Amino acid sequence: MFSQAAASSEATGSYNSNWSLSSGKGVNSGNVSSIVLDGVPAGGAISFKSGFDYGNTSGRGDISFFSYGNYKAKIENAVGGGDFSFVETQFGAISNTKFGIGTENPQSSLHIDNLGTGDGIRLGEKFKIRQSNNSNNHIVLENFSVDGNLFIRSRISGTTGNLFLNDLGGNVGIGTTSPSQKLEVFNSNAFNSNAEAQAQDHITLSSNDPGNGKYFGGITWTSRTGDVNRRRASIVATRERTDADFVGLAFFTKGTDGSGPMYESMRLTHGGSLGIGTTTTGIHKLAVEGSIGAREIKVQASGWSDFVFENNYNLPTLKEVESHISENGHLKDIPSAKEVEKDGFFLGQMDAKLLQKIEELTLYTIQQEKKIEKMETQLNELKSLILNLKK
Repeated sequence: MFSQAAASSEATGSYNSNWSLSSGKGVNSGNVSSIVLDGVPAGGAISFKSGFDYGNTSGRGDISFFSYGNYKAKIENAVGGGDFSFVETQFGAISNTKFGIGTENPQSSLHIDNLGTGDGIRLGEKFKIRQSNNSNNHIVLENFSVDGNLFIRSRISGTTGNLFLNDLGGNVGIGTTSPSQKLEVFNSNAFNSNAEAQAQDHITLSSNDPGNGKYFGGITWTSRTGDVNRRRASIVATRERTDADFVGLAFFTKGTDGSGPMYESMRLTHGGSLGIGTTTTGIHKLAVEGSIGAREIKVQASGWSDFVFENNYNLPTLKEVESHISENGHLKDIPSAKEVEKDGFFLGQMDAKLLQKIEELTLYTIQQEKKIEKMETQLNELKSLILNLKK
């Protein structure tokens, strides 16, 4: 039955084992301040079925709850531990009305409080919004199924629409609850060189296969001048062969003033060769189109020219050297100007060849010194003989 806090007529209806008012039994309370459904046994439920009309005279079978003046309309479980369920329910737009769940003092049109760190608000059977275990100031949106996904979209369809994160400031953390930068990604898994994705990377850039010689998966730096946001530098992957597994890295920088395109300024090939100012490294590990400035360069040479000083070294005579120069226009074992212009030369090899010639010159100088000393001795002997004859 209904028990009323103020005098009014009582309404009775047929009740099932769960104390549910049957369809079609209406109650009009008049000026009653409250109506209490009492006597529900433990474990039972109170159900308002379609057709029960409280405060609604339209006859549509809706169930309506109204509050008048400063009085509040409340749906509450006074005992605790029970659940409230709204099935196929539509809340109409009510101006200047606030609806509170978990609070008697709603501050907005819909105010949900005391979510707790457990179930919180469930969205279907797999998603929920709850408070963080670490702080009540944190809100968690999560999928609690074993293999569920979570999608956040700015549009249902179309290509426009942006998604903004912390546009007023703050950091974004992925895999961490304490990001120290605008974006911090944490991954406890160690990196490995396996081709298959095994959660070993912090960030993965995925793209369709662009074809041989094309670029994909770019990271770009931009700078804004007024309302113009221009691309200034990029690092992108590039397919270098018909086999899709041969992928290098291309470095683009701004090569013009104004709105002109960027140009590839450096290439790191799939084989570990580096081209600066060129995309073609040939057989070299480092290829530079232009000059190189360095305070010091160390060449790890595989051989040197000390063999010139060995006793069995066949030192060419100066006559042989002169003959080779007359016939070829350059020293023996030294490339000609045309050869250098066409093929260049290896720095370590050329240093060894030049040293060989220096050491040969040293041997020629020693030979000449010995001849000069011998001639001086002979000259001194002739001088002594002449002096003796004059006596």
